[in-house]
Amino acid sequence: LMPMALRPFFVISGVIFPLSMLPDEFKAYLLWNPLLHAIELSHVAYFASFESPFVSLEYLFLSAVVSLAFGLTCLRASWQRLIST
Repeated sequence: LMPMALRPFFVISGVIFPLSMLPDEFKAYLLWNPLLHAIELSHVAYFASFESPFVSLEYLFLSAVVSLAFGLTCLRASWQRLIST
């Protein structure tokens, strides 16, 4: 059940198909996924002929910082409750 549920995430993260092969009407929505940026940037770094003008290292960094800040805020808010149990 779990592999079947995870299959769509492979498509929307760019693991199976690069962003350039996906329809244009989906690109605007898929670019919200930070994992897509990470995978596309790794393709650009690994393959000399691969180009992806849509992805941004800044967006990937910003989403990582925002996720970290959110996680640390949640941890701080629930720290006493976690320690007492």
